[in-house]
Parts: sequence; structure tokens; C-alpha cells
Amino acid sequence: LTVLVVLGLGTRSGRGPAEIGWTELPWLRTTAGTGGATVLLGAAVSLATDSAFQGRYAVFCFVPVVLAAGVGLRRLPQAAGVSALLLLVVLSATSVARELSRDRTQIGVVAAVVDGAGVDGDPVVFCPDQLAPAGHRLLADRFTTMAYPALDDGRTVDWADYAERNAAADPEAVADRIVIAAGGAANVWLVWIDGYETFADQCGRLHAALAGRLGRATRPVGADGDEFYNAANLSRYNGPGR
Repeated sequence: LTVLVVLGLGTRSGRGPAEIGWTELPWLRTTAGTGGATVLLGAAVSLATDSAFQGRYAVFCFVPVVLAAGVGLRRLPQAAGVSALLLLVVLSATSVARELSRDRTQIGVVAAVVDGAGVDGDPVVFCPDQLAPAGHRLLADRFTTMAYPALDDGRTVDWADYAERNAAADPEAVADRIVIAAGGAANVWLVWIDGYETFADQCGRLHAALAGRLGRATRPVGADGDEFYNAANLSRYNGPGR
């Protein structure tokens, strides 16, 4: 696809074979220029505000990319163009099939394990809190869900002053609060993964802090980033009641 886009934008029609040079098509220049300027503007704003970025945010580039690739196909000899198009279709279909078979979040797997092995009332802590809404929907009927760092029930994420609040969070202090809140629970469950923007390694530190208070945890579920967009570990500690 990249080769076709480069051909579409970086070649121009001549009397013979296509010549190297910025495309002579005004509508394609306008479309590509608008798309490129939008990307640069978005990147500048993201850097200035220190905000997160996901690849799907650039979906607006789809139109100029497809148009440029289409022009690139026209620049090729007919046989080569047909072969390139067939190859692109096969590769695209393979990619789409993989994405359709890939679940967005691993929380469903985690919830099934907790539901099967947990005891009613067990605290289930989600770190970071962005993992919590899906877990709350699946587990809150039987378990006490808590979202790091505020330890609310996690049904929603409070985005106000998000980075500042997370930067001020102390995993050691939160671990103390979790142990107190657990009371006589049989188990304490921690759903966690490091790497989320504004959290750095806080969830891993929370995992270690709980181990220091409740003993070493088992890990019934390991994070699987190949199969899930939002992967997560599940760790189980013996509760204070044991």
C-alpha cells in the first residue's frame, strides 16, 4: 500500500511512462495536503498538551491514502497493476480477518475466572481505572469492585485532572487502603497492567505492595497483548480473612 501511495503522489503522467515528480492532479494534491496538514496539527496539539494518541485517531487519512493508492495503480502497467491490486486485496483480507477475530479487552476472560473461583464480596481491584468499567459491569453483582487510584467502584472513569491525580497517587498508601477495605474477605483480586499513559509502573508497584501485605500472589490469567487490544493480568492474593 505504501508503494502505491508513493507512486500516486510521487509520479506524474507523461507522454511515455510515468515520470518522477509531485503529482499533476490538483484534486489529489489538495486531498493529500489537507490530510498531511491535519496530521501535523494533531501531532502538534498532542505534544503541546501531552495527550495520548491511538492509531485509530488518524482514520481521516483513509480517504487520501486510498485515492493516492488508486492513482498509483493507474501508473503501473496493466498486468503489474492487476497483480498489485490482487496482492493488496489478499493482504487486506488477511489483516481484517485477524482484527475481527481479536477481542478488544481481556476483561471477559478475567471476569470468568474471578466469577468461577471467587467468593461473594471479594474485592476486585482494577489498575489502571480504565480497565474497571467493563469489569464493574461483569462483576459488581457479586464482588466489590475498586478502581485504582481512587478506589471508587469503577463504573466510570473520572477524566478531570486525570494526569495530576495519577501522578500524585501512592501505590503503597493505596495498598494499605485496599487491605483495610478487604476486611475479612477470602481473596483479594488485582486486575492490572503497566504502561498506560500517566500511570508508568504504578500498577506493578501496587502488585508488589499488596504482596508485601498479603503474601505472594498467584496469577490465574496473564496479559495477552497478541489476542487482546486491552490486555490485563489477574493476580489473586489470600485475603486478610484467611
